[in-house]
Amino acid sequence: MISHEHKCIFIHIPKTGGMSIEQALGVDLSKFHSSSTSIKARHGTPDDWRYPQYWDKYFTFTFVRNPWA
Repeated sequence: MISHEHKCIFIHIPKTGGMSIEQALGVDLSKFHSSSTSIKARHGTPDDWRYPQYWDKYFTFTFVRNPWA
């Protein structure tokens, strides 16, 4: 998801608390995660994703889980 207000791109990895991060950034979760939204589950590079024009301008981040926890 992209936040133009905060100038950041959050890459949501499933099962890592990403919906809490999106909510903290002000996303309306009922609209953002509708049943028509599919998860893009494949490896890729930043150029493959939705916001290539912002990759060099916005802070980009994600969270991962500790696999041993």
